[in-house]
This record gives sequence, C-alpha cells and structure tokens, in this order.
Amino acid sequence: MGLGSKFMFTLQRRIIVLVVITLSLYLLLRRQLSPSEIPISISEGPLSYSTPAAHGGESIPEFLTRLHQEAPPTLRQPAQCMGETLNVHEVTEDTERRDVTPVSDAEILIAREAHHRAVKMIKASPDLVPYIPRTRGIVTVGGGRYTGTVLVSLRMLRRTNSTLPVEVFMPTPEDYDEHICKVVLPSLNAKCVALPQYEGIHIETYQYKIFAVLLSNFEDVLFLDADNFPIVDPTEFIDSQPYRKTGYVLWSDFWWATCSPHYFSVINRPTPKITEYGTTESGEMFISKSRHWDTILLVLYYNIFGPSFYYRLFTQCDPGEGDKETWLYAALALVKPYHQVREKVVVLGQWEKKKGSDESGFIGAGMAQHNPTDDWTLSRGEKTTPLFRITDKAEVVFVHHNIIKLSPVEMAKWTDEMRENYGVRRMWGNKEQTLKVFGRDLESEVWDELVYVGCEFGQVLVGWTESVCEKLKTYWGDVVSKEGSKNST
Repeated sequence: MGLGSKFMFTLQRRIIVLVVITLSLYLLLRRQLSPSEIPISISEGPLSYSTPAAHGGESIPEFLTRLHQEAPPTLRQPAQCMGETLNVHEVTEDTERRDVTPVSDAEILIAREAHHRAVKMIKASPDLVPYIPRTRGIVTVGGGRYTGTVLVSLRMLRRTNSTLPVEVFMPTPEDYDEHICKVVLPSLNAKCVALPQYEGIHIETYQYKIFAVLLSNFEDVLFLDADNFPIVDPTEFIDSQPYRKTGYVLWSDFWWATCSPHYFSVINRPTPKITEYGTTESGEMFISKSRHWDTILLVLYYNIFGPSFYYRLFTQCDPGEGDKETWLYAALALVKPYHQVREKVVVLGQWEKKKGSDESGFIGAGMAQHNPTDDWTLSRGEKTTPLFRITDKAEVVFVHHNIIKLSPVEMAKWTDEMRENYGVRRMWGNKEQTLKVFGRDLESEVWDELVYVGCEFGQVLVGWTESVCEKLKTYWGDVVSKEGSKNST
C-alpha cells in the first residue's frame, strides 16, 4: 500500500471514529436534557399561507365522525331564567348554585354514558393533536370583517418587541386575500392558515377557536381573540411558573360560576361550592398541546354539542353563552392542571351623558387582564384563594377590546355615533385614567394603529371607503386638540 493510500485509509478511519463519538455525545445529551432544558425554536422567517401540520395516528376527520356519534340528548325545554346575574359582592360560600336548566334524570344518564365513551375515545387518541415539537407562537382567527381588527392587534403586539410568530386562521376560502396573506401578514411575522374543509362536517362559527388551537402548528399556544392584544411581550409568560407548572393558563370573567349542578352529575362528580370557580374569559389563554392534548379534544367535544346541550348547562341564561366555559370544564373533567388568574378584570369605558339628557350611562369599550406570574406569586402567600382579588400588585398585560371593535371600518361608524350623541371623547375615559391603569397613554397608541391600518390597508378591508381614513384621523385629531386646549387654560 502506497503512502497516499495509507494516508487516505487513516483519514477515513479518523473520520468514522469522529462521527461515532459525535453521535454518541449527541444521544447522551439528548437523553439527559429534560424537556424544559431543550432549546425552544422560534420561527422568525417570512411566513405566508399554509395548512395545518400533519400528525401521526388516526385522522382528524375520522375522529370527528366517531365523536359525533357520542351525542348527549338535545335539551328542548327552555331555561327558566329568573332575575339578574348575581353580582360578586352578593355571593357567599352558602349561596346556592343556580339551577334553572330543566334536565331529566333520563337525559343525565344518556349524557353521562355518551361523555364516558367520548373521554374513553379521547384517551385512546394521544397522537391525534398536531404540533411541531418545541415551537411556540400566537394563534388567532381572522378573515372577512375581522381582518382590520387582526391587523390593529398585530401591530400593537409588535410594539412590545415580541418576535413570536403568529398563525391567523382563515375559516373559509372567501376569507383569503392574496395581498394580506402574501405581503401584509408576513411583514408582521404572521401567516394565514386555511381552516380545513372536512367532507360531511360543517365547522360553525362558535367552533373556530377550538379548531384553530387544535390545528395550529405550535406546541405552546397563546390564543388571542382578534380584538385582543398584549401590552408587554407575552413570551415571558410561556417561561413563567404558572405555565411551566400546569401547561394551561386561563383568565377569569366578571361573574361567579354559572355552571348547572346537572353538569357535575354528567361527569359523575360532587357539585362544588359556587365560590370555587369563576366564569372564564377566553379572549386569551396559554395551552401546551403536548401536555393538554386530551383537554383540547374534550373542549372540541363540548363545542360540537355546545348549542344543543353543554352551552346551556355551563352558562344558564347568564352573559356570554358560547365556547368560553368549555375551556375550564374540560380540564376539570379530566383532572388536568391549570391556573386561573384571580385578579379582578379591569373594565375599560366611561360614564357619559347623552346630549340633551341629565342621566349618565356607561359606554363600555372592553376589559384588561393581569399578569399571570404576579397573580401566581400573590396566590402562593394566601391562606385562601379569592376568586376576585383586587390589588395594585398585579400588572395589566392584556387588553380585550370586545365591545368597541378595533376595526377601522367599524370605528369610523363609532366616531359618527359619538359626535352625534356625546361629542368628541376617548374610548376609555380621560387620559389620566388611562395613565393610572397602564402607566402610559396606551389609548393614543391604539389610535395611531387604527389610523395607520385604516389609511394604509383600507382597500383590503370589508366595507372600506375613503372616508374611513379621514374620519379616524379627524376624530382623534379633535380629541388631542381638545385636550391641548384644556391643558392650556
């Protein structure tokens, strides 16, 4: 063997040995690293339009077909709604849980057996829920008249310097707009995702949220309603104690639990005190798809049979009937960990008198929710867990503008109504109130983005005319001018 051949032979052996050593070290480190220590991959590249990630096991259409077969009975008697919703200060531990939804013993038995079979089916489907491991991102639903609202919310998100990728689910093919999906959203590190059209299965509007979470590509999901935006970078909450400990963070709504005692009969559990749980405000939530895949599938079940059975049991004539309570009760039914933020919701709005009237009325705009880490820390030091805590120690971090929709088109109409009935006003009360709640003039930032979206992207917004841009600019300009003249006097 010549010198050249010996050299090549020796080099090949060294390369093989090096590869073996490298592979062994990789496998050893991979085995030793816990899931929380594995680096998180955050996609920051340009995104445009896609379909949900594929996953192993049974297909979702097949699962949906089987799930539809486990139906509870349809509740045909109307709820016996009496009186108004109980205010927070009226409820004590001795207050009886409301029971105004007629359900017979026979119906409870049918529902219990169907629920048991559905849970058994869910538990046998651990590979059904799709996600790309070690990814995190934000999921929302857009398209149609929600496009303008989504764009305003996305631009508010990017003001926090967050780089989290965003998936915007488009419920129908008609919701797709080429310029929005290929140009505008990618510039905001967001992409359109088509909600699949399953043969023989019609996805209703109240099911959009659960399908968006179910089909999103991320393992760690922050779901936000289209009219909801964070005012700090939400990435920190994915690394927070409440999320790391439970994999599921929810926020409370304004009211005490409205759920019927019949639901607890369906899941074969003792009925808890009314003060044990609050209602859920599902405009924002964090959920780990790897840890709560079964919770997600049970939420899906509750929403499939929501209008016919579960919505009525969960809400019972009280405000907000829909999917919002399904998110908490799915976790309770499966005995899954979660953290529900207990700090009381901040109401955004103002008391004003209509022109020509001596009586003031409240003009609601939305609500604000608190930092889950602050709430978790406060709860650790409490002997009891108050459902509606009011302190100044929890930071406000989310704004859910669920009453006045932040769509430029709808806001232009709102400015007309305000001028006619009240005069020129802010949405959340005076500037001092905003500074007190948020520490900065957040409403002015929202108006900046409303004007930008309404003027720059108007031609892709449903119902847009050239007057939208002008009305928004003029109205906010008048607000600023009015405040300036007041301060100068």
